[in-house]
Amino acid sequence: HSSSINSNLSSMGCCCCCCRSSKVFVVSEKPGQGPDCLEALRTLHLSDEDINKIYAGFLEFDISGDGTVDLVEFLTILNIEETPITREIFDELDNSGDHSMTFKEFALNIWHYCVKDKKAIAQMAFDIFDINDNGTLSDQELRQMVSEIYGKKGMSHDLKTIMKKLDKNKDNQISRSEFVNAAHQFPALLFPAFHMQTTFQQRIGGEAFWKDKCLQASTFIDSPEVQALFASKKTVQKRTELRRKKAAAIEKSDRSSNRSSNKEPSSREEERSSKRQSKSRKQSKK
Repeated sequence: HSSSINSNLSSMGCCCCCCRSSKVFVVSEKPGQGPDCLEALRTLHLSDEDINKIYAGFLEFDISGDGTVDLVEFLTILNIEETPITREIFDELDNSGDHSMTFKEFALNIWHYCVKDKKAIAQMAFDIFDINDNGTLSDQELRQMVSEIYGKKGMSHDLKTIMKKLDKNKDNQISRSEFVNAAHQFPALLFPAFHMQTTFQQRIGGEAFWKDKCLQASTFIDSPEVQALFASKKTVQKRTELRRKKAAAIEKSDRSSNRSSNKEPSSREEERSSKRQSKSRKQSKK
């Protein structure tokens, strides 16, 4: 297959600069564009034409032309604002954790994201916010989720009300199934993630292309060969580090909240004491 792509390119009389303008993928020594990249894409049942469509998308995202796509380029092409949740999604796509994607990372992870159904995207989001990886979302993790999706304004939401709506069995935790069902019933809950997928599909190949790929992927996406592509040791280590950092941030936020709540009773007591003293002085004067 590699020789097929390269021979097609040779017959066209192309060189490296022409490759970029013609948007045809060629196996090369560039990072993320070697034989292992082509082998991985073949595992996803992608044809030469499919690969070239995704490669054309990659070239569009690679604004600087340095052979990688960073967060700024990623959000610029998608015309999406940088928020905690969009950074989280970029981090999910960036397997190496070096804040940029080679073509191999881009092609594999864009494919994986674009063939997901709504349920799978909700499950992905659940995994992002399940910091301690115990299969449930606590109130602290829910607070983090609302903050990352809606920003500081989101913290004005009544978290108890949100928890009540999502926690169907009333155990003060949100299970994976409860979260997925809620995301289905209330799509606004994960609008950024759904919107990003639609934007990807429109800009890379088109929605009809991805509709076909979704049907095709359903027959082999759970195979060991495909699962191995998205479960590398480096990816697991990167996600573990991200979880550790997020857990530390939540713990710091909780400590700050506790200090504030502990100060309130003291402040109220001081205010009462001041009023009593003032009242006592007035009575003494009388």
